[in-house]
Amino acid sequence: MRAAAVALVLITMLVVLAAKVPATLVIPENHYLTQKRVAAIQAVRGTVWDGQMLLAGRQKKNRYLLEWSVQKSCLLMMDFCVDVKIKSFHQTSRPGELNASLNVPLAASLFRQTCAPFSSFELEHLNGVLTPQMIQLVVPELVDSESDLVLNDVNLIVDLDKGLLESASGQISMDAGAVKFMNNRQLMRQNLSALSGTIDHVNTAETGYQLQLRDSRNRNYLGIQTSATGEGFNFIVYDLFARAFGAPPLRGQSGNPPRFEISQKIGDMICSQ
Repeated sequence: MRAAAVALVLITMLVVLAAKVPATLVIPENHYLTQKRVAAIQAVRGTVWDGQMLLAGRQKKNRYLLEWSVQKSCLLMMDFCVDVKIKSFHQTSRPGELNASLNVPLAASLFRQTCAPFSSFELEHLNGVLTPQMIQLVVPELVDSESDLVLNDVNLIVDLDKGLLESASGQISMDAGAVKFMNNRQLMRQNLSALSGTIDHVNTAETGYQLQLRDSRNRNYLGIQTSATGEGFNFIVYDLFARAFGAPPLRGQSGNPPRFEISQKIGDMICSQ
């Protein structure tokens, strides 16, 4: 009991002291957020526990405001819980916004000797609208799309030590819009229908969770399937989507079969060799 009381007092003192630490001591201004230099940190405000960060995209007309608020009560349970909000401001399109809660167990993440920064994480209540400019912050190599990605109560639990997706749920949709891409060194433009899908727990011998993005006629365009063990996933491009981007028709096949599949292990994403 005495040891627990001392630990509680120490954690409380740590919370009180850290709550007053300026965020600029941890997050430097006038630096790029990633190595690919897709966004630069222009200004930082607030403290380590509650603060804001203003980001500027590669194109100066794009601005992003990142806000965070740490739930101090979680520290008493040896968990790190933070609420995150990202807002985008673009001169040429409507703004986007993303909200989520991130939970990380601290006790299991201390004194680690692995490449993963912590043992696991839980992403809860991921909601909002991702604009094409926000998507390109994470994956700048994607084709130029005019469609927004809408996330509705997406939840993920990932075991980083084992490289497993333990749980997933939520809904994802994409607005109708034009997509620009290069085909034989020519810039092409293709209009795509609105797509939507729900993350389902299939629980078969080969598949754990799956997301199928379908149009209003219930035709598959894109899909993501995890393995039954949760160690990896397949990204699937169906024939309808491939043909929309100029792929030739399949010979001797009917319907809408998978055209391309890309496999990826979660562990390799965390600890790349």
